[in-house]
Amino acid sequence: MKDLYKILGVEKSVDDNALKKAYRKLAMKHHPDKGGDEKEFKDISEAYEILSDPNKRKTYDLGGYEALDGGGAGGGNPFDIFESMFGSQGMGGMAGMPGGMGGMPGMGGIFNLSDMMGGSMGSRGQQNTVRVEKIDVTLDDLYIGSTKMVKINTNAKCKHCNAKGYLQNGKQLCDTCQGSKIITETVRMGPMIQQSRRPCPTCQQKGYTIIPGYECQKCDTKGVIPQTKRYNLNISKGNVSGKDIQLKGKGDYIPELDVQGDLVIQLQEVGHERFQRKNNDLFTQVDITLEEALCGTTYKLKHLNDTYIYLNIDKIIKPDYIIKVVGKGMPLLTDNGILYGDLLINFNIVFPHRLTSDKRKILKKVFNVEDKYSDREAEDIEYYKTLEELNLEGQEEGQHGVQCAQQ
Repeated sequence: MKDLYKILGVEKSVDDNALKKAYRKLAMKHHPDKGGDEKEFKDISEAYEILSDPNKRKTYDLGGYEALDGGGAGGGNPFDIFESMFGSQGMGGMAGMPGGMGGMPGMGGIFNLSDMMGGSMGSRGQQNTVRVEKIDVTLDDLYIGSTKMVKINTNAKCKHCNAKGYLQNGKQLCDTCQGSKIITETVRMGPMIQQSRRPCPTCQQKGYTIIPGYECQKCDTKGVIPQTKRYNLNISKGNVSGKDIQLKGKGDYIPELDVQGDLVIQLQEVGHERFQRKNNDLFTQVDITLEEALCGTTYKLKHLNDTYIYLNIDKIIKPDYIIKVVGKGMPLLTDNGILYGDLLINFNIVFPHRLTSDKRKILKKVFNVEDKYSDREAEDIEYYKTLEELNLEGQEEGQHGVQCAQQ
């Protein structure tokens, strides 16, 4: 059984600062780029990774090396641990080159390709522990607040194998990397020796492989199983599209970290049939008749909360006329409470399709309209609602002319 304290040359009561100093000294001494033994360097890095983590250290102190998940193997790349301690120039940048490229005279020595490419190529990267789901909300939801039942698909911990992906005693040391999770490749390029590291392709950086027949059938060796959960989500009045609502510990289970991730629900506003939002202001369009536009009217507008706003219009309304109702826009939740935008109403004047001769006479009299040229012969005219309608008729006449010519 490995004695991690003995590997680092420290007592069991060692504090964090002394532990770090011991690791720094031994790591510099045994680093492969300095001619040290790679296996010894990995043991030193693994010991420091475990003992510098309070939870892993406590588990090790109570149950020894075998009590640690994965046989004690740390999850980190030993070269990543070294770089986090010393930085990318940890080897001193011999001859001014990254990764400790030494022996520049005659281009001899060993250099590490992964360091020259910007860091260790064996790093597994940061695990994402947050799951983001989007749900649709209406302007009504954001204006008055609501409670929505949402259904979320997540990954749960497989209890059959305790999230390991294999049954008890079902793993073996990876033959390719011997548990180090990375492989080192050395290639001679003339007088130089190029050394590179990359994740072990056999075990996928786990350090072990599953013995055939011991695979967990419940989770298909993934360590997690899909599940569907339902939550009642409270959408507060004054929220906006894009707002994140975080549910702690309701996301995916992450086997590599042994943690239950968080779930983030992102609000996504959908279109409304009567209103449009711009910042905190609300826009809407209402139709009024020509008579109402000229003579005035009282208009009743139904708002998002099913109440009515009454508008007393006593002026002539011109086409595309807009009025503003202060404080009747969308609410915005701020540190100082809820602030309201304004409601902007655009009036669309609907003209009558026809007028009776009596109404026409009345309007001419009201507006003092005279037929100035009634004694002249007028040209024949045709009426079209839109320019598109006129163009469409022109296309139909052209097609009709072609058909006549063919006949």
